[in-house]
Amino acid sequence: MPKNVIISSRAEASLKKYSNPLNVSVLCDALYYLNAYAEYRLGNIDEFMLSLYAEKYNWDVTFSGKEALKMYKKDYTVYIDGKPYLLDMHIKYGVSTHALIRIYFCWDEYKKKIGR
Repeated sequence: MPKNVIISSRAEASLKKYSNPLNVSVLCDALYYLNAYAEYRLGNIDEFMLSLYAEKYNWDVTFSGKEALKMYKKDYTVYIDGKPYLLDMHIKYGVSTHALIRIYFCWDEYKKKIGR
């Protein structure tokens, strides 16, 4: 597990229930990218270096959208160690529902880590 990424129990449970074929290589690369994004937020790597981590699968951090967060706040909220986190950002790969990977996350300013 990347050192800068915290996986919520809800994310683990969702992955265990997932029944479609999963490209594990893409999923691992996504976690690798999220760790690099945290390094970028910490000032340890620059934007160019972050773009190198994103290159293979075109990762890009996108905000989840104000309306979606407002209407579906419960769906975008996870709890880690009893503390609520609003998953206000995501990265995605693919467009087909059979091969789509979308990872929602947030930046925890206090822990200086990504919560997922």
